[in-house]
Amino acid sequence: MNFWEKLAIVRQEYERAGARKMEIAPPAYGLVWLLRIPVRPPATASFLQNVLVFGLVFEVVFLASIAALGLAFFHEDLDLFGQRVLPFLAIGPVMGVLLAVQFMHIRIKRKLPTWEEIELDGKFDPPTAAKSHTEAQAQETKT
Repeated sequence: MNFWEKLAIVRQEYERAGARKMEIAPPAYGLVWLLRIPVRPPATASFLQNVLVFGLVFEVVFLASIAALGLAFFHEDLDLFGQRVLPFLAIGPVMGVLLAVQFMHIRIKRKLPTWEEIELDGKFDPPTAAKSHTEAQAQETKT
């Protein structure tokens, strides 16, 4: 079984487990998959992979939009523009870390299995996982 087939199965399993679409395939990962780069979904990925994917995609999109604005408004003084953009280079890694922490929290909160834990022979039971999630929510509301 290749990566793309397993990815389709994982997405179906997570939907049955009650995960939202943005938790399964956020736009940054959709862009990476559109480029046919085989990376695991964010809820199953490692912390470092999430930092790299989210950070790089955010950085490229952010800097491209800033560069377009710079060329439009600072076309006469590009050195000044470069000095003003330099501090923004830290935004990509910061966003990458924040989103990686968020997806690590989602995986723990929803008790989603990792990429390696997903058995393709039916051993992962999504209704049970969703049931345990709703039971945990019910206990939280009681306390």
